[in-house]
Amino acid sequence: MKESREEPLFNFKPEATSSVTADITTWKVLSVEDDAGYQLALQFAIRSLQVQGRSIQLLTTQSARDAATVIAENPDISLILLDVVMENDDAGLRLIGTIREVLGNATVRIILLTGQPGLAPREDVMKRYDIDDYWCKSELTDEHLATIITSNLRTWEHINQLKRARQGLQM
Repeated sequence: MKESREEPLFNFKPEATSSVTADITTWKVLSVEDDAGYQLALQFAIRSLQVQGRSIQLLTTQSARDAATVIAENPDISLILLDVVMENDDAGLRLIGTIREVLGNATVRIILLTGQPGLAPREDVMKRYDIDDYWCKSELTDEHLATIITSNLRTWEHINQLKRARQGLQM
């Protein structure tokens, strides 16, 4: 009697590993702000915020240059709270180009926060840059900040779910 070895009907392609391997218990949020006092206020405002049962890990940098490094090293950052004026008058705006074009990160949500709206007018910035929202720091309350963070983290999650589903269909 011959020993028969059954061949599988289908040969499945191995699952691709995602370049984004987030800690599912926290959301990574990056604050890029040169004002240490404002950084502290942001930390205080979101210290106990939870979104979909997950806490927030707040990463902080004080310059666009440092932020680019942190973003490159942490592709699972979901949201960036970005000051416009830091090393120079348009450091934050130039960082947006680095994030989207150089690093190729189209999924991270970017909220522009400015203390000097005259240097980067809202309408112009919203038209020219791939950002998700724009706020003057003086207009932002803790409650509003929590709402903005929550909605943008949900959006990031939905975008990544769609991305994973699309990758699954391309097998």
